[in-house]
Order: sequence, then C-alpha cells, then structure tokens
Amino acid sequence: LVWALCAIARAHTHTHARKSKPKGVFMQQKQNKYIQQDPEELEFERRFSEAADGVQTELDGDFELHRIHSQQLGGLVADLGDWQRAAKIRDCGTFLRFAIPGDFGEKPFLYQASFCKDRLCSLCGWRRSLKVYSQISQVMDVIQNEYRFIFVTLTLRNVDDGHLVSAINYLQESFHLFMKYKEPRAAFRGYFKALEITKNPGLVGMEYHPHLHVIFAVDKKNYFQGDEYIPYEKLRALWKKALGVQYAPMVNIQAVKDKGTRDGRTVSYVNAIAEVAKYTLKSADLFKGSHTDQLQTVRTLTIALRGRRLCSFGGIFKKTWQDLKLPDPEEAELTDKDKIRSDVWYHIVNAVWDPKNKHYPLHYSGVED
Repeated sequence: LVWALCAIARAHTHTHARKSKPKGVFMQQKQNKYIQQDPEELEFERRFSEAADGVQTELDGDFELHRIHSQQLGGLVADLGDWQRAAKIRDCGTFLRFAIPGDFGEKPFLYQASFCKDRLCSLCGWRRSLKVYSQISQVMDVIQNEYRFIFVTLTLRNVDDGHLVSAINYLQESFHLFMKYKEPRAAFRGYFKALEITKNPGLVGMEYHPHLHVIFAVDKKNYFQGDEYIPYEKLRALWKKALGVQYAPMVNIQAVKDKGTRDGRTVSYVNAIAEVAKYTLKSADLFKGSHTDQLQTVRTLTIALRGRRLCSFGGIFKKTWQDLKLPDPEEAELTDKDKIRSDVWYHIVNAVWDPKNKHYPLHYSGVED
C-alpha cells in the first residue's frame, strides 16, 4: 500500500514541481534486469514512506480505538431513542484527510475530518484533549521563567446519578470560594483547571466521582522558600472549609519538578499537563457495568455536562492565553488545519473508515498548495 502511495505521490510531485528528471546513477537489480533508479526518487520514496507509515500507525492506534468507542456510544444513544444524535456520533471520524508537507520539513497532520463534537464522543474528546494540551503547553512555556507550577487534585465524596449535577455545581462553586481565601489568593498567581468524572461500582448501583485537576502557577522565589508556601494539611483544611463538609476530603499535591526531559520539556511538566488536559470521562468508565448501567450513564452524563464549561484559565494563565490569542479550547477546531502554511504545498492522503474490518486504509488524494 505504501509503495503504491509513493508511486502516485511521486507522479503528482513531478507534475506539481514541473521539474525534469535528472539522469539516474543508481543501479538496482530486479527480476534479473538492471534498471536505472533516480537517487532523488529513492530519497522521495524513503521520506514519503516514513510519513505515510507514521499516519497509518496513528490511524491504527488512537484513531481506530476512539472510532470504535464512538460507535459503541452511538449504539447506546440510539437505544435511548435519540436517533439524530446517534447518527451524528456513528458518522464521527468516518472520513479523515491528512496533509504531508511537500518538503517533509514537518510531521503530517490532520487537515480535515468529519467530527460530531458530542460531549461524550470518545474521538472528539481525545482530539479536544490534544488541543487543550497544546494550549496549556504554550502558556506554560511563556511563563515558566517567572513561575513554578504545582499540580493539585481537589475532590469530594462520590455521589449517585441523581446528585451528579448538583455535585458538579457545588464543586465549581467551592473552588471559587477556595480561591478567595487569603492564602490561596496570595500564593496562586494563576491556574488552569479541568473537570474529570470517574465512575465506580457503589454499594447500590454505580457512583460518580467528580473532581478538579488544577495546575497552579506560583512565584519561583516566594513560594517554596518564602512565606507564601501552603503546606499540604493547610491546603486540605482550606478545601474542606470551602466545601463546608465534616469529612476530610482527599487532596493531592505534586510539585512539577525536573526529572529528565521528554519532547523538550521536563517529564513531570509533561505528565502534569497530560493529566489536566485529559478528557472529562474515560470511555472505559462509560462502558462499565451492564447494558442498563451504560444507558443510565449516558443519560446522566448528557444532562450533567450539557452547556457546562469543562475547563478554564485564571490569573496569569488566562492573561497569557489571551495575549497568545488562542481560541477557546472547548470551541476550538478539532483538526490541525491551522498548521497550513501559504509557502508550503502538501500531499493529501485520505482515510475512510472500513466498518467491516474496523480499519482506516490510506488513499492518496493529490497535491494542494
């Protein structure tokens, strides 16, 4: 397949570039005959094959997994009688277009796609998390010289499906109250927070655990070695006070430290961003329990997440996000078409979902400026 794509892409490349083929000097034996092979063509085939293989690997991994989960969700929504919504979810990601830069100077990227943008869709949730990850990374890259970061998880007790909406509302209200207290107001110069909901078997039926993941920016000099530092027990007590509960809520705090690098960033830096940027509900949780449990989960979460903001910036995070003129992460385009450059031409490859084999085969589309 990749060899065929190379042949078609090479033909389009020569047509697009309008270059005469230099005489080849490389000799290759094939079927007991020597044929001339252009070194430029060999290099093109190598680089295009690497790019196409990279796209196919991504399709065979995350895209196929989330596409299958979206189909499962579509089936549950159909069973609930919402046929129009079910059809949109089932059609999500059936057609994908990837752009491969003609000079191979950058990695291939998703250029166009048919996304449903449903709050519970696994494919859309995954793509949205990548956008959130990118935005948080950009913001933290700008402010990291002046600030350090701590990763905090704020929780409350599990609730049943009938109390999930009120629990989420209370969780968000408690966070705003928490940020008004003297110590957090002085210590935390900004934040990015995101809602996550996990589902687990309870004593009677399924229970939901809504909680907040937050990355706080703190002053490099005055937090860990100054009087702005908030010890764990103090922060936990403040969160308990904000919740107004009698029990001691679970709170987790981690300083983002340098433990080696990955993708040009410290490992803990990457891990913290990945944790806070992940989707609100894992597909594995969505499909827990019996078919009846799954239907109830879809019904409950559809109501609980409707019209609700799932993530937000505050303080220096928000100011920097605004200065960078980044789009609202919850409304942002789920493709990467913003990476298109006017000075680069692209090979376009299409991936159309094969429902029988549950697979995305690649097809060469052509060249676009």
